[in-house]
Amino acid sequence: MANLSRRDFLRGTTAGALGLAFGGVFNSMATAEEGIYKPGTYSATAQGMGTVTVTMTFDANSITDVKIDASGETEGLGTVAAETLAGQILTAQSAQVDAISGASLTSNAVKQAADACISQAKGETVLVNATAEQNWGVFDEEGIFHPDFLTPPDPIESWDEETDVDVFVAGLGLAGICATRAAAEAGKKVFAAEQCSTFQVRSGQIGVINSSYQNDMGLFFDEQTKQKIVMHQMRANNWRPDQGVWEHWVNHSGEAMDWYLAAVPDAIYLNPKKTPAENGFPDGTFDANDGNTYVCTFNWPMNPNADLDSEIYPMFPDNVVVRPGNSAVCEKIMANLENDPLCSINYNTKVLQLFKDESGRVAGAFVQRVDGSVVKVNAANGVCLCCGDYGADKHMRDYYSKESFQIQGWTWTSFTDDGKQTNQGMGLKLGAWVGAQVDPGAHTIMTHTFGGSLGCDPFLLVDNHGRRFMNEDVAGNYLSFKILRSPGKKLWQIFDHNYPQQLSTMPTGHSCYWGIVDDEEEMNFGQYIEKIGQTTRETVEEGTTFICDTLEELAQKMEIPYENLKATIDRYNQLAQDGFDSDFGKRSDRLYPIAQAPFYATEISNVSAFCMVSGLMVDGNCRVLDENNEIIPGLYAAGNTAGNRFAQDYPCITMGISHGFAMTFGKLAGENAAMKLS
Repeated sequence: MANLSRRDFLRGTTAGALGLAFGGVFNSMATAEEGIYKPGTYSATAQGMGTVTVTMTFDANSITDVKIDASGETEGLGTVAAETLAGQILTAQSAQVDAISGASLTSNAVKQAADACISQAKGETVLVNATAEQNWGVFDEEGIFHPDFLTPPDPIESWDEETDVDVFVAGLGLAGICATRAAAEAGKKVFAAEQCSTFQVRSGQIGVINSSYQNDMGLFFDEQTKQKIVMHQMRANNWRPDQGVWEHWVNHSGEAMDWYLAAVPDAIYLNPKKTPAENGFPDGTFDANDGNTYVCTFNWPMNPNADLDSEIYPMFPDNVVVRPGNSAVCEKIMANLENDPLCSINYNTKVLQLFKDESGRVAGAFVQRVDGSVVKVNAANGVCLCCGDYGADKHMRDYYSKESFQIQGWTWTSFTDDGKQTNQGMGLKLGAWVGAQVDPGAHTIMTHTFGGSLGCDPFLLVDNHGRRFMNEDVAGNYLSFKILRSPGKKLWQIFDHNYPQQLSTMPTGHSCYWGIVDDEEEMNFGQYIEKIGQTTRETVEEGTTFICDTLEELAQKMEIPYENLKATIDRYNQLAQDGFDSDFGKRSDRLYPIAQAPFYATEISNVSAFCMVSGLMVDGNCRVLDENNEIIPGLYAAGNTAGNRFAQDYPCITMGISHGFAMTFGKLAGENAAMKLS
């Protein structure tokens, strides 16, 4: 890799290349008429751990003042380094000063921004807004871009405290909590670090296979079904993931769920085949926030007409719901861990970097407490990275998934006490800095649309010009990207008055409805808990954008050409009458004519992204792999820090799988780290 200076990066032919690559706008400042500089004050920014801003004041021949805003850097390291560098730059009258040991990212950012300020003062051509969003890496002589976030920082050479444990766990989300608990239950001493003031869990859907609860309710996945699940997932992910990862999940997630829920012995297990009243909650009295922990299947029982083998995109009923959410279970687990003498639970504690011993084994981590003190944690058995995803780091998303910027609705963002976003990919960075391989394929966005007023049921879909464009019989994750690639980034779901009689042939799965009831209280709890599978006419009508007595009126309200919509519906009705979709291949029993008023049209533009689910390459035992796909001794990863699970898509074949993986593989990572699995 070429050792390019930032001045080269911002000037001359390299700057010209960047202008093409980033669409940058260049600003030529007037050359100073006298002296070295044009007197004035200039600012520039660069990316360190956060955004660093340098403001410098010049007279005709010297730098007279240097101010550095490094408030986004690591307290006690980057912030102190910035103060030192300001004095050094002023003394040296140059940006070419030595980096501060242990704060290389901040040092480089300060030097880059200072160099840009000097170039501006000299009247040289500089990228406007010199770098915060554009200059965060270098191109080598072969034209390959190398992002700064993959560049290891200088090794930390001094610390305030040192402690010895068996297992170190970075992050206390669902995966980290399970890793900490598993290692402690194995009798090992654990140090767990979480950057926020408490643990971080969300939602309550967990994808598992053959938990005791599922089996007790009559839901059992035989060996053939388990292998069908694995084969469908491998095909959906183009055979890029490690099949051993999926095999472990289908064979061991059930026992992991039993272990997870054992932390709440007073949990109430609902019968998904009975109504709320039959479960003891008459007349809408079920309250998921009444202080109890409830467990129920999600979207099971299935549509009694369902035949998963006939589906081009089967969605299996693996999901178990915990209400009010995972927090209810994790509060109990964390209360136990905080009182366990084997566990050191450290909130408001940032992981700075990992280190290896002389043999090349990952041997521990450096962390920083809220007071700025640095602790060296020696982990004799292993290190577990469970730091979540990188959805809040725009540079990482730009590098790994430009497509993610098309999605405006990002959810599940957490913040530290000082207001900084989490989910910055710290686990991926920590692993990469010690030689771990980052998932090399197109990275995966967890994205869903929940469809129209009848969810993702495969009724007629048209684009914003009134034209049909696909086989509608796919899940919401696929519809998300069709929305983003359609005119106006919206679709329309269209059906007619006869939809209640047509639902019985619809699929079971993510945001699908296969039955109408008069009242939600008539639903089985497996549908009632998430209001899925069954619905009411009132709910459908409330969720429909337009209901009209004529197609002409419908087209007018949709603001699309009537002749286009009419031609599309005429063709669709002919295909329904023929019983064969020669245009897009949708199965005939879901090919219903749009013939009887009133006519329904629902706008679908709701694309949500929850997180990125690609990370460090791991094997089926959570062991992190290097660039040659060899195991890095002592290093494990779980949750969304782990990769090798998905490839570009997050399939709804098995729902709740992200949490199912976090729980199952968090447990496995903790167990394997405890036993020092090599």
